[in-house]
Amino acid sequence: MGIRVSVISGRTLNQGTSLEEGKFSENYLKTVRKAFLSPVDAEELGLREGLYLSVKTAFGEAVLEWGTDEGLERGGVFIPYGPWANLLYSPQTCGTGMPWLKTIEGEVEPTEEEPLTLEEFLERLKGVDD
Repeated sequence: MGIRVSVISGRTLNQGTSLEEGKFSENYLKTVRKAFLSPVDAEELGLREGLYLSVKTAFGEAVLEWGTDEGLERGGVFIPYGPWANLLYSPQTCGTGMPWLKTIEGEVEPTEEEPLTLEEFLERLKGVDD
């Protein structure tokens, strides 16, 4: 059973420094394949080692590794900018060229399904227009 959340995205220090290694580096991919939530929400969800976090919005779904952050309030999930976060946001930019990346309503729940690898992610995108 999941909980309702507000999904936000932004740049992180680890993401920024791993970009120097390249967007195909394992360090970068590990950084952007992770969602953070409050320790209280993680406990409520029963998250533990071996489980992943399924994040769903009206625009899409992503399975991510997870971590906790004391700075996040209950009901908030932070996902670093990157391909997996992009699965969750509307492609509409309202003429700005930048999608809305803050407070997208969603739901999270634990899952045993593993996050997509980069290859699987690219195959999924490739099939979108087929």
